[in-house]
Amino acid sequence: VTAHVVSVVQEWPFSKTQTVIFTQNSEGLGKSLAANQVPLERVQIVEPEGVNDASIGPPGRILAWAHRMVMQRDAMAYDLFVYLEDDIELTWPKLVAWWHDEQQLQLYNARHPYQPPMHRGFFRYEYRGSRPVFGTESELPLMVAVDAGVCHLDFAAHPCRLAVRSIEGEKDNKRRYIGLPNPYSASWVMDRDRLLRFIASSHWRPLPSGRLPGVPRPHRETAAAGDAFLGFTNATRMSNAPTTLSSGCFNAMVIPYHSPRKKKGNIIDAIAGLHHVSQSKRRFNNSVESCLARNIPAHQSALV
Repeated sequence: VTAHVVSVVQEWPFSKTQTVIFTQNSEGLGKSLAANQVPLERVQIVEPEGVNDASIGPPGRILAWAHRMVMQRDAMAYDLFVYLEDDIELTWPKLVAWWHDEQQLQLYNARHPYQPPMHRGFFRYEYRGSRPVFGTESELPLMVAVDAGVCHLDFAAHPCRLAVRSIEGEKDNKRRYIGLPNPYSASWVMDRDRLLRFIASSHWRPLPSGRLPGVPRPHRETAAAGDAFLGFTNATRMSNAPTTLSSGCFNAMVIPYHSPRKKKGNIIDAIAGLHHVSQSKRRFNNSVESCLARNIPAHQSALV
């Protein structure tokens, strides 16, 4: 699984990339990547200090936060920074789609400087049925949404929605976004300017407990949420100011959706969905937190 995820990342057509993988078993992972013919010249495998003897904390906590030191060290060396758990597939088309949406949301943020900035997030999905063959995504149209927030959104009543125009005053060409109650997608993407702001914030370094102030998530989910909760304190979320988007959003991450004119309901845009590669057929087919992409009301799921 990790070899596939790394291979997908290495297909991104950037002139310069570096993949850093944090693990408790660098020798074993290196052999696995080599056996799967993953080129290692742009891959660095790191065993963080204390990860095997728990001398500075639980191994899971150490692995969750180890990326922060490397990203801060290399913040001026790269233009784009991506955090992925080792079973999350982020393909090039979905990265490009993220960039276009993020540019549009930056225009929105510039027009609303008195509220926390909004950013383009992702949601996770798995295929229904047997494990798919890697690279055959277009032939497998059925998806199951892993995140319960995707399955149970009530678009009509949901307070965290926005429509963004690329050009101020333009009536058409609006892109609609909705915020999920739980932004966890085991991933985040940032450009350098946003990363530098993140590094300078109170949400960059965790407390000794492995958590962040005001973030209601365990350490692994907190690390994977990036800057999603930055500026969204309990006080902000409870604000009664009707002009601030933050009064209706629990975090900064939003995903695009569509409202088809000839159909009832709304459809979450599958371009924001990331394949959770380590899927368990028994787990997600029987989970009440999963929903099928087809043959159910459109407002309840994602559409391929």
